Parts: sequence; C-alpha cells; structure tokens
Amino acid sequence: MKQTLFMIPLGAGLAGLSYVIFTLLYLKRKHVNDQGFLHYARHVRFLTFRFVWKEYRKGLPVVILTAGGLFFLKTGISRLTVIPMILGSVVSAAVALIGTAGATRANRYTVQAARNSTTEALRLALRGGSVLGFSLTSISLGVITIIFLLLQLFFGNTPESLAAIVLPTLFGYALGAGISALIGRTSGGIFAKAADMSADLAGKLDRSLDEDDPRNPAVLADTVGDNVNDIAGLSLDLSESYAAALLASMLVGALSGRAELAFLPLLLAGSGLLASFVLLLFHYIPEQMNPGRKVMAIAIGAHLGILVIGFFSSLLLLKIDEACRIIGSYAGGILSGISLSLLAAYYTAETRRPVISTASAARYGTTPVILQGFSLGMGSTVLPILVFIGGLYISYSFAGFYGVTLAALGLMTGAPVHSGIDAAGTIIDNAGAFTMLGMFTPASRERTDKLDAMGNSFNAVGKGYTVCSAGFITIALFVVYKKLAGLEIIDLTEIHVLLGIIIGAGFSFFLSAYLFRALQRVFMKLRDDIEEIYRKGLQQNMHELREQLILTAQKRTLKYIFPTCCIVLVFPVVFWFIGDEMMLGGIIIGNLVTGTFLALFLNHTGGVWDNAKKYVEAGGYGGKNSEAHRAVIIGDTIGDPMKDLAGPAMDIVMKLIPIIAIILVGV
Repeated sequence: MKQTLFMIPLGAGLAGLSYVIFTLLYLKRKHVNDQGFLHYARHVRFLTFRFVWKEYRKGLPVVILTAGGLFFLKTGISRLTVIPMILGSVVSAAVALIGTAGATRANRYTVQAARNSTTEALRLALRGGSVLGFSLTSISLGVITIIFLLLQLFFGNTPESLAAIVLPTLFGYALGAGISALIGRTSGGIFAKAADMSADLAGKLDRSLDEDDPRNPAVLADTVGDNVNDIAGLSLDLSESYAAALLASMLVGALSGRAELAFLPLLLAGSGLLASFVLLLFHYIPEQMNPGRKVMAIAIGAHLGILVIGFFSSLLLLKIDEACRIIGSYAGGILSGISLSLLAAYYTAETRRPVISTASAARYGTTPVILQGFSLGMGSTVLPILVFIGGLYISYSFAGFYGVTLAALGLMTGAPVHSGIDAAGTIIDNAGAFTMLGMFTPASRERTDKLDAMGNSFNAVGKGYTVCSAGFITIALFVVYKKLAGLEIIDLTEIHVLLGIIIGAGFSFFLSAYLFRALQRVFMKLRDDIEEIYRKGLQQNMHELREQLILTAQKRTLKYIFPTCCIVLVFPVVFWFIGDEMMLGGIIIGNLVTGTFLALFLNHTGGVWDNAKKYVEAGGYGGKNSEAHRAVIIGDTIGDPMKDLAGPAMDIVMKLIPIIAIILVGV
C-alpha cells in the first residue's frame, strides 16, 4: 500500500477545515445594519456558549473516571486506548463549539436576509449549517488519520498488527466521542425541551401569545435551547457516528487479512469529503424554485457525487471487479440514507397528508390529535424499516459484513451535507425568534414562518438519516465485536443470549423513561418560575428575568449529566462481568431492535405534531387561538421531547453499547 495515499484523507480534512475557517471569517465580517435584534443575537450567542462550557465542565469528571477505569481494566499496550479516548472526547467537544459559532453567527444574517428574500435567508442558513457539517467530518477524519499513522509507525502496518493492536487501540476515539455525544444530547435536550414546553404552555396556550412573543419570559431560553441541543448536540452526535462508522469498517477490513481493506475506508471518507466540498461550492438555489425541493436535490446530488468519486478512489487500491462489489455495498448504504430522508420528509412535511390529517383531527379536540399522531408515528416505522432491511441485504450481498460496514460509512460520508441541512433548520427557527424580539415587519415573520415549517422537515430528514446510519453502524460494530470476541456462532437458544436480548431491548425503554422524568422535573420548576413572574407582573425587568430563568433551568439540567452517563456507561460493563461475551452480544442485538423502532417512532411522531401546529398557525382549521390550535399545541409539547430528547438518545446508546463491548474484549 502506498503511503502517499494518506495524503487524500489528510488533504480532504485540510480542505474542509480551510472552508470552515473561511466561512467563519465571512460570517464574522458580514455587516448587520439593524442594531435592534443584534443585541438579542449577541446575548443568545453568549448564553449558548456559557451553557455549553458548563456542560463540558460537568462532563469532565465522567471523561476522567472513564479514562481511569479503562486504564485500570486494560493491561500492557492496550492501555494506550486511553489516549485516543481522551482525544475523541476533546475533538468532539471542539467541533461542537465550532459548529455553534457558525450557527449563532448565521442567525443574525438569516434574519436580515428574511426582510427581502426567502431564498436568500435559506442560503445563509445553509452556509451557517455547513460549518457544523464540514468541521465535524474534516477534523475527525484528520485526527483519526494522524493517530492511525502514528500507531502504524510504532506497531507496524501488517494486517495482523492492525487488527490486534492499532485499530483496537484507535477505537478508544469512538468511545470518547460517544461520551461527549451522550453528555451534549441528553443535557441539551432536557434544557431545550423544558424551555420550549414552558414557552408554548405558558405563552401560547394560557395567554394566547404568538410564537416567540417578547412578552413571554421563556422565549430567550427556548432560543438558547435550540442552539444547545440542535446545533451543539447534533454535532456531538454525528461526531460519534462518523468515528464509529469509519473505525468499524477499518477494523473489519483488517480482520479480513488485507491491509488495503483497512485503509480503503479512509480513502473513501476523504474522497467523499472532497466531493461534498466541490458540490457545496457550485450549488445554486434559484429564486423561482421551491427551496425545500432544491435542498433535497442538493442532498441527493451530493450522495450520488460521493458514490461516483468513491468508485474511482477504490480503483487506486483494488481491481475493477472487486471495486464494483465494494461500491455496490457502499451504494446500498447511501441509497438507504436517501430513501429514509425522503420518507422522513414525507411524514413530517407541512404540505403532506400525515401532517394535514393530524391538523384536521385537531378540529375534534386534543384526544384525536394524540391518537392520530401516535398511529402515524407507529405506522411510519414500517417503510423505513423495509428500506433499512433492503439496504442491509444489498450491502451484505455484494461484500459480506465488510460491505455492511462500508454501507454505514457511505451514510456518514454525506454528513457534511445532511448535518448542514439539519442545522439550517435550527438557524431558521431562531431567525424567526429574532424577528419577533427585534419587532420586524409582519412580512419578515411570514418568510421565517414559511422557512420554519420547512426547517422542521429539515430536522426530521436529518433525524431519519441519523437513525438509518445508527442502525447500520450498530450492526457494523456488532460484527467487529463478534470477531474480536471469537464468537463463531451466537445461539439464540442459549439462555445467556436470550437474557441479553431481553435486557438490551428493555434498556431503551428504561433510558427513555429516565430522560422523560428528568425533563418533567426541570419543566415543572421552570413553569412555576414563569407563573411567578406573571403573577408579580415584573414585565419592566424582562431582560433580567429571561436570563435568570435560563440560569436556574441550566443549573437544574446539568445535575442530570453524571447519573445519565453512569447509567449508560456502567450498564454494558456490569453485564460483561456478571454474564459473558454471549450475553453482551445479545444485549447489543436487543438494544439495536428496540432502539431503531423507538427512534423512528419518536422522531416521526414529534415531527408530525410540530408541523401540524405550524399548519394551523398558518390559517388551517381555524388558525391561531382556535380550539384546533389549542389541541395541536398540546400535541406539539408531547412530541417535542420525543423527537428532540429520547429519539436522539436512542441513536447514541445504540452505538455506544457495542463500542464499549469492543473495548472490553480482552479485559
């Protein structure tokens, strides 16, 4: 294998990082000619970063204790796993800060652009979101490649050394990224949804205030929460996914006994990043074209470009017949991701039947809205699962389980585009809040409302893509675990396996229940604080009151970081010691099945209720302050924690359990 080929992933990482720096400088220097809302934008930026920094401080003991426990459990050379683990956690945290910087700067310019053009506002939101997408892929790819090169220098690059020492050691990086993702997504989700629910119930439902009305004390907390959860949390989540997919495919390649198959995933990741970069530079959204369709066209075009350049890149290492099989598997993952994105867009789009039928049910009260949302959410798991199964079978048919790992990588190679679209939805949402806080014209608010409904679909598309990637990655990680643990066959009639499957299946429900209870406690206290403000009538000090609400909600939220991490991280370790390799394999399978179905159900149900609310607020079935509006508000407050807290947590835990299992092998 030519060492010069390492220049492709390193060069791609450098190009992506250069784009991120250039875009941040561009956003920093762009002029804003309205100081009215700029004050709010700066304040939200400050409060967002303060929350994220406190998250990291509270999560630091978790990283330290995990590193100490790993060092104690491992022996000899395997103790080096601690170093990549710490690097994975630190790099993921840094990437989240960079993505948050891009999004919070793009917020203000999106607001300004919305005064004149919906399309221009969308362009700026996508540019801000692209900072998140390219930072998480380029930095992670560069760091993993450098660590891989250094470990090769010390331990060699034969298939045996790669499979026995280099890549198992490097897997610590995925564990560190997973810990950061767990910290960011759960604490960010609790805070964001407590603020969002409080704003909706205390403002819209009880006092008939408009969305993001300045008289609502919780509106600033809601805006900060969107940044904390849907920008920083999303970045951390996808950093874990990207690292896990890349390392799983490399390790399965090494276990096949061929060094070039271990390096091929790095080459595919690098070439895919370059393809995404080129497409981003040359894309254009015509004013007359439906922006939502154009964005989906960009996503599909990016993945097809990744597929084409991936084929030619694989020819640098493989013969054409083998390259065709490899790319067939790669395509299986990519096509599954595109299909699931389109399905998620259908189930949650404001103009599609699922959302309209849910809004229509609101004419008859809250109960029909809840029943309609649950029935659609449950039914919406069927087609995505069939697509997932089809993609899995195609990828396996071409190249076995190595093909399955490449399918997972194919999904994550498109992360710069998909995560950018997802982040753009949040930027648009916050832009709408700033138009209200800055008292812009109704026309500006109408443009941001139109984009906001589209942004909700962007978020749902991103979540569908994430669920699909999490499923493929978990299967890839399970294959790695099975090979490293030396398990030729996992017998489903063996009692430890059966127990493991049941325990793993139940853990998804246990964790969801725990997160909902934590959210309930934070929400109830925040709601009491808001009602106290209204009772005292202290509207003249609204600025101070808004910030005080954020500080108290933040303090209550952060206390759940340590117990949540302990529950997830200790769970597989306990059953590793009281059971055996077979039981832990069963736990991975059980958690994969229920986690995938739960994530799809929670994400789609929440998305349907959210856009049903937007549909009614746009004038459907009575419009604002009607009985239908009250019903869909309640549905939305139920759906928000489903799609933005429990659903994303399932994705993370599905991957984190097998990552821990892989690292435990040999202990």
